Amino acid sequence: MMLNLVKVMASNWAMLIGVLLFSTLLFGCDQPEIQKTKVIRANVLIEFSQNEPQWFRDVEVAEGTNGYALLEKVTQGDLKSDWYPKFNAHFVNSILGVANDSSRFWMIFIWNDQTLKWEPLTVGADTFVVKNNNTLSWVRIDPDSASYKAPAHVP
Repeated sequence: MMLNLVKVMASNWAMLIGVLLFSTLLFGCDQPEIQKTKVIRANVLIEFSQNEPQWFRDVEVAEGTNGYALLEKVTQGDLKSDWYPKFNAHFVNSILGVANDSSRFWMIFIWNDQTLKWEPLTVGADTFVVKNNNTLSWVRIDPDSASYKAPAHVP
């Protein structure tokens, strides 16, 4: 009697597993594939002064990452900023413990591969979408100088 009960239960379990596998194959085929996020690489230079460059090379980020998020990643969150929702922008106050002062503040530049020169980023870091192989630099500049000093170091 006990042996018959075990056979019936095993048969029922086998049938249940078969139904589940069949329904997974039948209904699972219509599901769209999950898209993987494309990964890109970028470089970041944080120039505390002309004598203190810190490079972060071949940083992997998801395609669509903005310049501020890239800075957050390379500093591992060691930065301070104020968020201005009206402008959808952060004003960076401190990077890796080095803060703005009365004569200098942090500014972002991008390396131009055609001219082989640094250029000030024409949009805020939050608005700029990082492209594969971009090189960005954060530099403390003096706003009272005749012209903004581009980073001293080149990629």
